[in-house]
Amino acid sequence: MDMQPLMEQAARVNLEVARNVKVDQLALPTPCAGWDVRMLANHLTFWSAFRSEVAARKQPPPEGDENSVDYVTDDWVTVYERQLNRAVAAWAEPGAWEGITGMAGGQMPAPMIGRMIIGELVLHGWDLARATGQELVCPPELAEVIYAGVQEFTEMGREYNIFGEPVPVRDEAPVLDRALGLSGRDPGWAS
Repeated sequence: MDMQPLMEQAARVNLEVARNVKVDQLALPTPCAGWDVRMLANHLTFWSAFRSEVAARKQPPPEGDENSVDYVTDDWVTVYERQLNRAVAAWAEPGAWEGITGMAGGQMPAPMIGRMIIGELVLHGWDLARATGQELVCPPELAEVIYAGVQEFTEMGREYNIFGEPVPVRDEAPVLDRALGLSGRDPGWAS
């Protein structure tokens, strides 16, 4: 399956939410335990935008972690959108989805990193939407890919505290809700 169109779609649905985050919402809680909207926005900018481009280009990641930078300034959405578009374009370059790459020191197959970024954009896009009173509109094909990715990465996600313990969700629930529950998110979360 060609994952690049799905990455582009994931970036679009994420940006639709990010563009509507208001400055007075930055201190609101999110479904990510212990994170407010500011921390979530900084996390997305660091990993899904800046580190994603580095991974696509197979460059060594720069020193530092997400706690050493603060991208959430008055104009953070512009910075995030510009950099996320650069990252998505880098993943569209020849060879980006081939070979080995990394984002934080370790190395993994590039397709695995790319799928993780797609998941990050949608799952954290949902977190951002939920925290700010918005809806994340996720097309069915993208939701199916997210669900398959969460199933694939469940064990690793829990090992590294990326995913929480599963939240029970009805079998007939929408696919994205099932992915959310499996990743440890409550699809009915409200602040």
